[in-house]
Amino acid sequence: MSDELLSEYRRLLTLSQSLAEAAKSGEWDAAIALEQARAEVVHKIETLGHQMLSNETSVEVASLIRDALACDESAKFALATAMGDLKELIDSTVNQRRLGDSYL
Repeated sequence: MSDELLSEYRRLLTLSQSLAEAAKSGEWDAAIALEQARAEVVHKIETLGHQMLSNETSVEVASLIRDALACDESAKFALATAMGDLKELIDSTVNQRRLGDSYL
């Protein structure tokens, strides 16, 4: 059973890395699909429950979790940057519309 749990944590990291890359590339549809897949893996990990793991396995799981969290931060940064860019675009469009309206 601990092999299955370890496998799911590895899968979580792989999906997290792919999600971070998709977010950095602005591939938002792919990022959403990857986030949904990650949610399924997290649910699977939760259903496997707490298990007694060997020290070696515990160290590996902790490393996988740290790496997945680092990927999450990278994806969040990319999303925040994209949201800032989108806000600027929207603000610019609103300002252009106001300027256009003032001349009508």
